Amino acid sequence: MDTAVILASGGVNSLVTAALAAKEYSLAMMHVAYGQRTAERELSCFRQLCKHLGPCEQIVVPLTHVEAVGGSARVDRKLAVEDARTLGDRPANTYMPGLIPAMLGLAFHWASAIGARHVFIGSSESDGPPVENTPVLFPDHRREVYHLYNQLMEMIAKKECKVQLQTPLITMTRGEVIRLGQHLDVPFEASWSCERTVDVPCSSCYGCVSRAQGFVDAAVTDPIMIRED
Repeated sequence: MDTAVILASGGVNSLVTAALAAKEYSLAMMHVAYGQRTAERELSCFRQLCKHLGPCEQIVVPLTHVEAVGGSARVDRKLAVEDARTLGDRPANTYMPGLIPAMLGLAFHWASAIGARHVFIGSSESDGPPVENTPVLFPDHRREVYHLYNQLMEMIAKKECKVQLQTPLITMTRGEVIRLGQHLDVPFEASWSCERTVDVPCSSCYGCVSRAQGFVDAAVTDPIMIRED
């Protein structure tokens, strides 16, 4: 069985992506820690997911320069994370230009080192409110980015170890992703979406609002909210 490297953030999409990939591949799970506000909770979710799926390998990689550079409310505590209702036709202040390519580079490097043939990432162009077109808020969540990165990997890969980038959720809405996850029997309690807190979801940031709407659209109860209640 071929091995696939899964970039797992601890969110809903990476949870479902990992479970989907597990149907065909042996998993090598990668979590990137870059000083984000919710790093502690996201790492805990990653550990739970690894326990659930039993990957052949797992690794946590620190990207310490991201917090040092700053420029995003995701890592800069001096900047307030915006409420979802205030977001519009511009990138969110939690957007981090270059973070996705940096993580893909790490995953590609690890895949080449362990002989994995695939890299999976759970990005979607339609995560949900306040805009249906997610790349408006996060310009790196678009299929063209991954198409170009696939071409880059083709150009620079070792001849004996070609690596293909997979984005199985790129055209799916958050509700469709959650329905797929329910079909795959994923542990949604082992996921976190809030961009502000690590204990009780704030319910107003983009991560919380898009997650809540996704569970409503899927007609599935969010176990995180049950546990918190």
